[in-house]
Amino acid sequence: MPDQAAPTTVADALIEELARVRDHVMPSYIEIGEPGRFALTLMRQAMDAATRALAEQDALACLRSLDELRGFHKPWQSPLPRRCSFAQAPILRRELQ
Repeated sequence: MPDQAAPTTVADALIEELARVRDHVMPSYIEIGEPGRFALTLMRQAMDAATRALAEQDALACLRSLDELRGFHKPWQSPLPRRCSFAQAPILRRELQ
């Protein structure tokens, strides 16, 4: 696979994120069935907002959509580092105190 250049604009990055979520993340949630339905709904809404932002050429909405789409991961991927225990996570630490 040839090396792809890094996106040079927010629109390019947003298009790449849309493709990543559509091609890599959503199929995992479709595969798990009913438990993934809520996450799929959120992803579809985020993708609709991103598409609308691109069509309207709204830079701020594109940035918001890019940030939101980057937050979606496959169900078994944790946003915590692999060697981080739950007690080490800052949010959980505040709740435990």
